[in-house]
Amino acid sequence: MQSRTCTVVVCVLGIACLSTELTMGRATANATVVCFVAEMDPLPGLELPSRDIESGFLKVDAQHLARVRTQWQGLVPMVKARLTPDLVRCLSLWAKKEMAEYHKVRALEEVEFRPLRVNEGGNQVLLEGTIDVLPSHHPNVVYRWLKVYLTYDLQSHSILLATITIRGVVEE
Repeated sequence: MQSRTCTVVVCVLGIACLSTELTMGRATANATVVCFVAEMDPLPGLELPSRDIESGFLKVDAQHLARVRTQWQGLVPMVKARLTPDLVRCLSLWAKKEMAEYHKVRALEEVEFRPLRVNEGGNQVLLEGTIDVLPSHHPNVVYRWLKVYLTYDLQSHSILLATITIRGVVEE
């Protein structure tokens, strides 16, 4: 069995602060990059023109989703070792006072993914998973979540990029 390289990049305010290479026991030619991005900052590699899954451009079959779940489970130990409450608080740009009481990241093994969109070429799918609901600085108005976005390549059957960040919405 060949080893799989996983590069971890921590981005704070869009700047890569840490890069570590790890070896994992999954055979593939591609490396998975794991990136931590500050709250609401642009996500690397996800700003490409794309089409929503709902448009019917591409259906993501159960076999691909099963591969995504399996590969995510392989990434979980490495991500879990780095995704500490301190890092989550560091990624948070708002609700600083409320995040002071954030002491435990929910189980990464339980994250469910849903396909969001595909790139124009139809060969990469963006999937979203919610890791945790986060405290808000304006309860009942601002909602915040710790999210993971996976870029999955349909041809190589591999996760190319896992981006962990905080996203939120304002409901008025």
